[in-house]
Order: sequence, then C-alpha cells, then structure tokens
Amino acid sequence: MSYIPFRIKALKIDGDELIIEHKIFSEISNPSPKSSELREDTGANYIEQTVIKKVKKNDILFFSMGLVKVNLGKDRVEPSKLRKLITRGLFGEVGEGLDIDLKPRYREMLLIDFITKDNMVYRIEDVYFNYRALLGDEVTLSTELNFRKLVKLLQEALRDVKTDGSLEAFLSKGRKGVPVYPNLLEFQEYCIKQAFGGIRENTTDDAAEILDEKKERFSENQEEN
Repeated sequence: MSYIPFRIKALKIDGDELIIEHKIFSEISNPSPKSSELREDTGANYIEQTVIKKVKKNDILFFSMGLVKVNLGKDRVEPSKLRKLITRGLFGEVGEGLDIDLKPRYREMLLIDFITKDNMVYRIEDVYFNYRALLGDEVTLSTELNFRKLVKLLQEALRDVKTDGSLEAFLSKGRKGVPVYPNLLEFQEYCIKQAFGGIRENTTDDAAEILDEKKERFSENQEEN
C-alpha cells in the first residue's frame, strides 16, 4: 500500500481540532525566477506552498509513535583516516596500505503518524517540527525536551482517539519505552494494520465491508498524492 505522509511543520490545538501546517510542492509550467526553483533530481520547476488544514480529533482513525532508524544514504571516512589520506596524497602515496572503510550514515528519528478518516496521513518528525509555534515561551534549546512537551499536549488532547500507548511509554520511559522499527516501511505497515486491520477484527460483516472499501480508497488517494 502506498503511504505518503504530509510532514507537519507546525501544529496548534484548538478545542476539538488540530490546526496543521505542512508544505507541498506544485509543479509549474512557466516559472519566474523569484517564485520557483529547479529540482536537480527531476529537472522539474516547482513552487513551495504552505497548506493549513483543520483536522477534527474524532476524524483521526489512529496515531502512533515509533523510533525509526533512517539511512541517510551517504558514506563518510573517519576523520583520522581522512587526515592520513590527505597526508599520503601530498607525498604521492595514495592507496598504499591505507584501509578506508566507508560506512553508511544512520539517524534515529522519533516519528508520530496520524491516519485520518478522509484517508490522509500526517507525520511529526522530532527534528523537523516548529516547536516555538506551539510552545511559545515554553520552548527550550533541547529538541528532546520540546518533543516531550509536544507529546504531553497531544496525549491530553487526543485521549479519546485510538492509539497504542506509545506516547505514554515515551513520557514514562523516554526513548527506551518507544517501539523501535528498523526502517520506515515497517513503521508504516504497523500503522496501516492498526488503523484498518485492527478495527476490522472486532466488527460486524457489514462494518467490515465498509472498512475494506475505505482501505481501498485510502490506497488510491495515496497513489494519486
């Protein structure tokens, strides 16, 4: 199933609604230098737009937190070996007895994914979120502390929404209490299963049929996005 979440840049909690700010990139045919940029990967011209979306709490099917190990896709040379490489290069000794082990770079990310009834997916990433917009004067210089404050607010605001206890575990045990996923795909598949499959197991045949249709529409909408 296609699973393409909108990355939440800013968030406000207003009564029974979450006011979400996220970015989208729209391709344009006749760009002006001031309004567009050139994407190096595709060569397409695009304009970045800010979207504000109001999501009612009772429209959220499921949300969960996960600690995901993300491959940054870049190799690096250890600084000590890099210095040796530069030194030997100056004396024409490159490749002579120097074992360079290029290792992939990884980063652990704390993610919170929301799946809504209108088949949309929204994601909060610990290092991408604008905490000042939500916390105001309570914001700190620590991303971890800011994220904890965000989680506490979400837990209180979404206490009636289906979840799996991952937010409570983070508040009580920190990162050690959060389920760990080796990659994004496994975290996303878990959220899908809980949002749709988990509900289906405890429904009547008629309700299950409706949920199957909703799941199919969810997949189609995500592929279009």
